Amino acid sequence: MKKILTVLFAVATLVTLCACGNVETKVSNPNEVLIQLGKKKVTKQDLYENMPSLYLASMVTGMAKKMVVNWEVEITDEMRDEAQLEMINFRNEVIEAGEDWQEQLEAQGYSSEEALIEDIIYYNQFYALIDRYTTENFDTIWQQYAPVKAKILFFDGKEDMDKAKENMEACLAEINAGANFEASADKYNADKTSIAETFYAKDNKSLDSAIIVTFGNLSSEATYQVTAADSEGYYIVQVTNMKKEQLKDELITYVSTIETIEDETFAYYLDKYNFRVYDINAYNDIKANYPTTLVQD
Repeated sequence: MKKILTVLFAVATLVTLCACGNVETKVSNPNEVLIQLGKKKVTKQDLYENMPSLYLASMVTGMAKKMVVNWEVEITDEMRDEAQLEMINFRNEVIEAGEDWQEQLEAQGYSSEEALIEDIIYYNQFYALIDRYTTENFDTIWQQYAPVKAKILFFDGKEDMDKAKENMEACLAEINAGANFEASADKYNADKTSIAETFYAKDNKSLDSAIIVTFGNLSSEATYQVTAADSEGYYIVQVTNMKKEQLKDELITYVSTIETIEDETFAYYLDKYNFRVYDINAYNDIKANYPTTLVQD
């Protein structure tokens, strides 16, 4: 709940500036006067042509994304009930903190609780769409991230690389002969910081590049040990699981946290619905600010 509400309140200022809220107008003719100050008259067309590019691109892509979400993910009574509960819980937190709830709503561009609930529903649909995308394209995602579960030992060679290599090779020989993994690590002074079985993907930025390369080259589903080396020492990587059916849920959860997954998801569905931009200003602004959504190129 807090994640969704944090996102909503974080983008509320931009949404307000983009006039994407609940503002209503009767002006439909682009040449009709929208506002007047002194002798200066501003039409709807003037506003469109002078809108900062980021706002124009945000409005157009935002509209397209909302249509995709609504087409792909049906709003159920259960989703509405969950959104109502999320709003109530958040309202209670605000009130308990001594803040005025109505002022908070209005400050973030919401005219009512119902408007906030509708946005909560949308973001719940949005996350459901990401789950659908990762599930429907699981084989591609599996190849892209090459996940494994593994235990990693490190043999520090900063002071003596030859000794580190010697210890790694002796430790590996014992493990391959059936010795206990942790006991062998202790015997040969291995760093056991990453000895616990852990889920890894080849884009994991916390891993040494040598290990990432090793993961990317694995092709078997067997349990086995592989080695890697860099300028600081040697590694033994004990691969404990590479099976799709056993790692599927963890991979989907992992992918859902990656910043680029939203772009990947919407690019997929925008292409599915043949998203096209015909206005040259909007096209250029989207290309500059949201290039992954421009699937017509």
